[in-house]
Amino acid sequence: MNPRLALIALALLTLLGGLSACKETRKETTQDTQGKADQEQIIVGRVTYLEKTLFRYLRDIKDWTLAFRDVPVTAGDVLYSAVQGRSEITFPNDTQVRLNDNSKIQLDSVKGNLTSVYVHSGAVRIQNRGADTLVKVETPHGQILSPQASTFDVFVGPSSTVVTSINGKSRFVDAKDRHYEVKGDSDSLLADKSEAVSFRRYRDPKWDEWNNERDTESRNWEKDPSPHLPSQLRSDTKVLAENGRWEEVTHEGETTNLWTPTNVSPDWSPFTVGQWTTWNDEQLWVPYEPFGWVTHHYGGWVFARNRWYWRPPLVAGWRVLPWYPARAVWVHHGRYVGWVPCGWREVYYGRRYWGPRTVIVRENVYIRNVDIRRYVNVNKTVIIDKERLYSARGRYEPVKDARIAKEVVNSGRATAGVTGDVGRGVDLSKAHHFARSGDFSHKPQFADARPFETRQARVGGDNVKALSDGIRKANLNTPAARTNQPLPPVEKTARDKTRDIPTSPQKSAQVKGPGRGSDLGPEHKLPDSQSQQQQQTKRSQEFQPKGEQQQQTKQAQRQQQTQQQRQQQHQAQQQRNAEQQKAQQQQLQRQQAQQQQQAERRQEIQQQRQQQQPQHQKQAPQQRRQAQEPPGQRKH
Repeated sequence: MNPRLALIALALLTLLGGLSACKETRKETTQDTQGKADQEQIIVGRVTYLEKTLFRYLRDIKDWTLAFRDVPVTAGDVLYSAVQGRSEITFPNDTQVRLNDNSKIQLDSVKGNLTSVYVHSGAVRIQNRGADTLVKVETPHGQILSPQASTFDVFVGPSSTVVTSINGKSRFVDAKDRHYEVKGDSDSLLADKSEAVSFRRYRDPKWDEWNNERDTESRNWEKDPSPHLPSQLRSDTKVLAENGRWEEVTHEGETTNLWTPTNVSPDWSPFTVGQWTTWNDEQLWVPYEPFGWVTHHYGGWVFARNRWYWRPPLVAGWRVLPWYPARAVWVHHGRYVGWVPCGWREVYYGRRYWGPRTVIVRENVYIRNVDIRRYVNVNKTVIIDKERLYSARGRYEPVKDARIAKEVVNSGRATAGVTGDVGRGVDLSKAHHFARSGDFSHKPQFADARPFETRQARVGGDNVKALSDGIRKANLNTPAARTNQPLPPVEKTARDKTRDIPTSPQKSAQVKGPGRGSDLGPEHKLPDSQSQQQQQTKRSQEFQPKGEQQQQTKQAQRQQQTQQQRQQQHQAQQQRNAEQQKAQQQQLQRQQAQQQQQAERRQEIQQQRQQQQPQHQKQAPQQRRQAQEPPGQRKH
């Protein structure tokens, strides 16, 4: 063949192949980001403790859903701690946020050295245990900055905010960019939209007691850390020790210490006790087991010695260990979908970059050139009917037919999630819900999320360097002294009777003067209790806008009317029950009387019949007896 013609033919074949590839790109292109240093790591916290109920707002469906322990929390999440509810959220960057009841917050940004939170209302305690981590807390009346280890409380009411430092130092910055320092041994700071004043130190005893209990519990969990865990995961030492054991295992030619669960059934498998849900366009595993968070979002699983073992991740210089929504790879075929637990070295396919060995897959695409049969745990693939993916409760039971499992593994296609063609036939109504059942009696309304929908955070608010430079360069202002200003009323309901934040501070004998930990100037003695109460009432009315006062009055009236209606309904129901019981008793008495009358009537009829019987019928039995006697014995 002519070399020139051969070259032309080769060029045409190459062009056709490129066009074919372009057509497939819309469906099958993936982006491998393994080892890319320009990808920003996503930092994810979790709910580590919960009392009563905690609600999370779903922006995509405009609804509130329940959250519970070991669910992920990250930037953009809106949370509401309901009546009598308290919760604790822990982040891997050495920061922690605790919510009292009737508190609403939004997480603005979470990075390796930054945690930014917006407190809309309620009481929140912030802990910053990082040496170089910056905590920023925004409120409707200003923001609090903590560039070093510290703990402080934030109480946000309808018209003002109180900041109390527990230990360490923090800065309060008002709308005019004036900085005020709040120390752990000084007074609290009270601010509204126009001014910030120094206020006698406010502490809520019940709130402090609960936080002290949580601090003690956290220290107990961090005692005697396991040498087999990375330092970032050693707070999970206790939960792993209570639910399993460490064993020396040889795998892939390497001998190392692996953890295996012991409080599970013999046929147990990873990613079977819990539920799948959709979170940030990813397939998220929500575990129901106490050890599920650390073992299903970090490291990987191997099957050896006829049981499952978990291998922790390698540190490899990471300050915050990479977290994954679920260390599993997906496959689907026909009406079935399945997942394979990933080994600790195997690739994770997702919608965004989560850490090393991540392959980003665009939405509604298939993963080509991926053979799940090469995964180390392919023989333990969990295969279920698609309809049960988001409807199963507590435990996933895989199909028992080996032929179906083999067909799905051999003929199925790998996928990064349940979207597009994969999602056909799947009930997606509960796909975004962490909890599909529970106590929804205190569920907020859509109107409660409107302030977060319309809110915009401060520009440049997540620039740690700019914030730190601003703190160093800013001049400290001295807040005005305000000794008898009432605390802001925190949002509360009529049902909340035990955990109200008081609307006025506890009486103090004297406010500190110069040299005693405050910047108030001369000493101020408090007025007597009667005049103090009058001044507090007057100032509280001046401090709150009239619209808010009217709104609160109307709300109280509505609550009172609702309570009266409930009482009336309850009394009416009790009256109806009493009348019904009385009617039943009367009916029973009538039935007994009728039965007695019928019995008496039957007795009378029997007596009458006996009296009316003829005389010869009465003598007949005696004549028959005489006829049966022998003739010699008959009496004449």
